[in-house]
Amino acid sequence: IVSRDWSSDVCSSDLNAVWDGSSALMLSGETAIGVDPVNVVATMSRIAERADRAFDHRAWMSELSELRMADTDDPNTSITDAMTQATARAVDVLGIGTILCISGSGFTIRSMARFRPSARILGLSANERTVRQLTLSWGTEPLHLPEQGDIALRVAAALEAARDRGDVAVGEVVGVQIGRAHV
Repeated sequence: IVSRDWSSDVCSSDLNAVWDGSSALMLSGETAIGVDPVNVVATMSRIAERADRAFDHRAWMSELSELRMADTDDPNTSITDAMTQATARAVDVLGIGTILCISGSGFTIRSMARFRPSARILGLSANERTVRQLTLSWGTEPLHLPEQGDIALRVAAALEAARDRGDVAVGEVVGVQIGRAHV
């Protein structure tokens, strides 16, 4: 039986996790092995889904700008924040249906996913481990993209792979993000 106390605990900790852009939540040991784990998971899922739907990701994106863009100690994070936020806005303004995110570590892809864009996110990486990890990233369809060389070749290969899979149509406007490590 799911108690009010448990639901309250889930709400306070898991709502913050959802609102921070987390892609997955984890049950604690005692909850996961309790009397009715199926009901607990279903309840937790409902809470997380409602929190995600209710959260204003665009307002949070603006707040994040103020908090993190001023952090000059880590320019890589500031650049990724600026570019993923610009792409999220472009999705809304231009009606972009697909975002191609190319990344070695997956950082750029996860950063894009936390804004919950309405566009599909194709997360491409030459790193097989990163591709496997991205299966847990919200709204991301991970794809392996063999190492291609310079940025132009990587983007061309990503567009070709997406077109060959039927993810994008010829002439479609597509958002493209590429992680800084590839520069």
